[in-house]
Amino acid sequence: MIDHIRRPFAFALIILLIGLIAAPLWIWRSNAQDQATPPLVSELTVASDRFYELDTLAIDAALYTDRRRFVFSGLPDYLLGATYVRTANNDKSVADEAFLGFTLTAPALVYVAYDARATQLPGWLADWTPAGATIETTDVPRALYVRSFAAGPLSLGGNLASPAAGAQSNYSVMVVAAAPDASAEPTAEPTGEPTGVPTIEPTAEPPIVATVEPTVIAEDSAYNRVALQWAVVEWAFENPSYAGNPFDLLASAEFVHRASGEVRRSAFFYAGGDTWGLRFTGTQPGAWSFRTSSDDPELNGISGTVIVESSDLPGFVVADGAVWSRSGSGQAFVPQLVMAPSIPKFAADPNLAEAWIATFLRGHGFNGFHLSMQCRWFEIDQSSCSQISAADPNPDLRTFAALDQLISETYAAGGVVHLWMWGDSQRNQNPEDWGLNGPIDQRLQRYIAARLGPLPGWSLGYGYDLYEWVDGEQLETWHSYMHAQMGWDHLLGARSGKNEITQLSYNLDYRSYEWLLPGYPVYRQMRADSPDRPIFAEDRYRIFPTERRYADRNYTLDATRRGLWHSVLGGGIANIWGNVFDGRDYGDGSAIYPNADQIKTYATFWQNRFGAGMQFCDPRSNGFCLERGDGSGLVVYREDADTVTIDLSGLNDSLRAVAVDTKLPYAEIDLGPVSGSLKWNAPYVSDWAISIE
Repeated sequence: MIDHIRRPFAFALIILLIGLIAAPLWIWRSNAQDQATPPLVSELTVASDRFYELDTLAIDAALYTDRRRFVFSGLPDYLLGATYVRTANNDKSVADEAFLGFTLTAPALVYVAYDARATQLPGWLADWTPAGATIETTDVPRALYVRSFAAGPLSLGGNLASPAAGAQSNYSVMVVAAAPDASAEPTAEPTGEPTGVPTIEPTAEPPIVATVEPTVIAEDSAYNRVALQWAVVEWAFENPSYAGNPFDLLASAEFVHRASGEVRRSAFFYAGGDTWGLRFTGTQPGAWSFRTSSDDPELNGISGTVIVESSDLPGFVVADGAVWSRSGSGQAFVPQLVMAPSIPKFAADPNLAEAWIATFLRGHGFNGFHLSMQCRWFEIDQSSCSQISAADPNPDLRTFAALDQLISETYAAGGVVHLWMWGDSQRNQNPEDWGLNGPIDQRLQRYIAARLGPLPGWSLGYGYDLYEWVDGEQLETWHSYMHAQMGWDHLLGARSGKNEITQLSYNLDYRSYEWLLPGYPVYRQMRADSPDRPIFAEDRYRIFPTERRYADRNYTLDATRRGLWHSVLGGGIANIWGNVFDGRDYGDGSAIYPNADQIKTYATFWQNRFGAGMQFCDPRSNGFCLERGDGSGLVVYREDADTVTIDLSGLNDSLRAVAVDTKLPYAEIDLGPVSGSLKWNAPYVSDWAISIE
């Protein structure tokens, strides 16, 4: 009986004790809930009728509200548990400048995970910092961008807000509370934050490395990257222990394509402070492994992987037999370049490149820019080497930062940049006094190869008035040394003497002629002299002011228009054009052309009509003629004409003809199906182009 009494008593005692303990715990928990920190994100709004929601970020969390089969499969540690804005993927094409809104209740780091296939970011995201991490999903990888914000309302744009391109899935948003003293971008180990957050170190003299576009970077670990084919990817390495001239430090990386065994080598370049940069552009999709080597221990033995995804970016400027071409697209083209401002002007105005692209590439129809560098390689404001202050000068980081931006933005627009390395001896615009291909010269050559070599979209001429100060052997030494330093091919050349169908060296990548007023017959002579290489008529074909008219070289608007057509039909020969009729300094670049519509007509006509393997066919017509070797068509151009005749024998069946007046804004006159022969009576006299296609 005693045992029966003890059991109920003991049970009651246990219940009482639990109650005494639990009551204060429940009271404490209730008070803690009442005083809990409010949610970091509130007042979520979206300018569409689709559902968006807040959640806590975790592995296997749904990526979209409308595609829940897609989940997060890989996240940096510092984003686990972050507040997450789950978006709707059906809003992936929204181009609104203000689309997604919410309020931050405290200072925070806001992360945007953006489709890694993008070739250009939307404008609202362009000034965010690449966070150097990959967001892995079962949809597509995401490149991560970060920015710090104070408490208050925040608005983000649409996924394809201008000038975005290439993104095919909607972005995601993650929010992490900032450390109490966070007033700038995240640091590597901010107080109160998990380690592993990307580093942005403020310094008194930050490295001068311009942003290179289009670049798609997503980091898997410290040195791994995901990038698009034909888009540059970049690393920055700190090396505070090096005590010598930083431009003389030798370090490089060997990149090996795992599937094919293709090897690309890229050298480090000094970027300012204690920082060295390294760049790479993938020429094939797939995995590329790399490892660095250097006598400097801090840059030696670094390894990683770059996963390259296929893209339709144009790639490097290369030779396809005798024509200019692009390594990515395989598209043959004829460089028709406009004189651009000098590099100090691009350095002074970060918006200048885009303004020139809008005016001359998109507006006029030119496909690139020409700049003469001279001795600005060493001091950006000095064209003459005699004015360089240092006895043993190094490359000027300001010059290269401006070139980074110009080349990259022009490439993103589909264009090219052609540089002249040096000028003449009379104005001391070359390194002759220091020794051609000497230590100073070759230090610069190595730097050009390391920093610009991985960037697609440029070519390099040795300069002008070369017959005064350099010979073929010295040019070939320069050419060989540059190519030995570069991991990617760029076309290097050097122009000949004035009005001569000859070369200082026939062993460079393209053939170059200085002919002051070449017409169609002279272009044909150039092609006859160089049947196996791309050709550049490398004078600057300028419209001069009246008081400076040069009878031996002055162009007019009509001569410019006709020169464009003559150079293509004469063999696909590159040119440089400039309108300096208002007396402007050459360093200001070209003025706009009053006949821009005529230049645009030329560019529109030849888009996808010029190709490798085209052959002269003048005997077929009463004009200038180029035909495709496979019988699929031809182009005839005739000036001051109201009739055009063409022999079509031997061409394929089912071809049609279109005619274009080259003096007017582009418009096609459909001439219908053709076969055998064509005699077309034009409605009036003009300069006519006819395409059989």
